[in-house]
Amino acid sequence: MILNKKNITIYSLFTLLYLLLFLGRHFSKAVLIGPVFLHDFILLLVFLFSLSTLNRKLSQPNVLLLILISVGYLLIAFLIGRQPIFILRHYMLVVYLALVYFITENVKGSFTTIIRLLKRLALVGVAVQVVFLLLIRFHIVVPDKSVLYEYYSPVVIMLFPVLAAYILSGKKSIFEKFVIYAFILGVSAALGHSSIVLSILFVGAIYIIYIIGLRQTLLYLSIFIVGLLIVSQLSKEYNDNNANWRIDYWKIGMNNGTHNFGLGNGFGKAYLTLEEASMMTTKFGDSAHFDRKGERYVKAFHNSFVTFFSYMGFITLLLLPVYYKAAKGIFEKGLTPDQLFMILSLFGVSVWSALNVILELPHSSVLFWVIYFTTYHSFMTNNSYKKSES
Repeated sequence: MILNKKNITIYSLFTLLYLLLFLGRHFSKAVLIGPVFLHDFILLLVFLFSLSTLNRKLSQPNVLLLILISVGYLLIAFLIGRQPIFILRHYMLVVYLALVYFITENVKGSFTTIIRLLKRLALVGVAVQVVFLLLIRFHIVVPDKSVLYEYYSPVVIMLFPVLAAYILSGKKSIFEKFVIYAFILGVSAALGHSSIVLSILFVGAIYIIYIIGLRQTLLYLSIFIVGLLIVSQLSKEYNDNNANWRIDYWKIGMNNGTHNFGLGNGFGKAYLTLEEASMMTTKFGDSAHFDRKGERYVKAFHNSFVTFFSYMGFITLLLLPVYYKAAKGIFEKGLTPDQLFMILSLFGVSVWSALNVILELPHSSVLFWVIYFTTYHSFMTNNSYKKSES
């Protein structure tokens, strides 16, 4: 490995991800001084160092436009007198996006290194989770009873679909892929979080679509959709009070995004009105705790894309081109192993983010954006993507 400035930037970024992997919320919530969090400070340092290899020709003008427009939203929120603490809390979603965007732009030409490190991170993360489950099973570690799920850290659980993508995009036989994929799926089922199982199943479904023809694709896609509908109706996890609560809450978030001629509610405004909070409490009980002070401002929609849409409305559609390119690559075939890995990873973590609070918080937001932007560059930086063993 040549230790140049770009590689130092990349390894510094992955050091941050490993800290999130091993230390979890203990690290992401650690305060450095005053209102400054250690995680955010380190990410800012990585960004500042990346400027030493500044790339003046930025790609993805759609993302750059979104970031610039968001600055206008930020200024308006302050000018109309919204509470600064909630404005900044909401705007951190864009901050994480923007910092990783500029970092990845400044390390162009080194994305094979990022992909290699992502694969290694996924292996380490799932291995840590397996060991953690074994320690719980043999009563060496006693899990926190106040936590519903038995995953080691937010980054670890997010790495499950990434590892599934790594296995399916590799050079192993179909049988070997199936066995390892089934193992990953089985371990994920033991975590007690149904949405991570769904994200891994989605990765598998996209892979099947990739390796078969168009006619079979339509057939399997129809079966997959029907299967999801059946599971959603029969499974208590997908059809319980919590699931219904999320769906109703998403509807409120989507409605927020259509406000102000489809430009959204901006930053610093409560996610729902007092009347809507009262309606949700009446319908689903007080489990959401909307009656707590400030809760209407901090309880995001458990769907990061709905949350983003509620802030900036249809402006958030500027993030869609990478998904279009990814879908086009799946249907047109001919992808390199690395490109396939990135596309499968992107779809997997996107499903996870669409069912949880991910992009709004520091616990695993950086990992999502690293995958998002690396997927884009896997198509744009052809010289960095040669067909190779995974």
